[in-house]
Amino acid sequence: MKDIHASARKLEAARRRLSSLKHGDLLLKFLDHLQALGLSTSRVLKYATCLRTIFKIVPFNPAEAEKSEVEKIVAWINPKGLKRTK
Repeated sequence: MKDIHASARKLEAARRRLSSLKHGDLLLKFLDHLQALGLSTSRVLKYATCLRTIFKIVPFNPAEAEKSEVEKIVAWINPKGLKRTK
């Protein structure tokens, strides 16, 4: 199928940007996991761009995060419009 939106190219650029973040290796592994699950390139790209926004503004260690930290981040995301729209 032809990639008319250049999603593959955009995803590679997003992966490069994520790799420069503090926990970039872990974030890239998460994207690999999403691709292994069969999510579309466009969907994985959306996750990548949201993750970059979150980890630039609210840096935390996802491998050692406690429930309260995750809840604070979700509370920050919800009013910002980063959540999934219906």
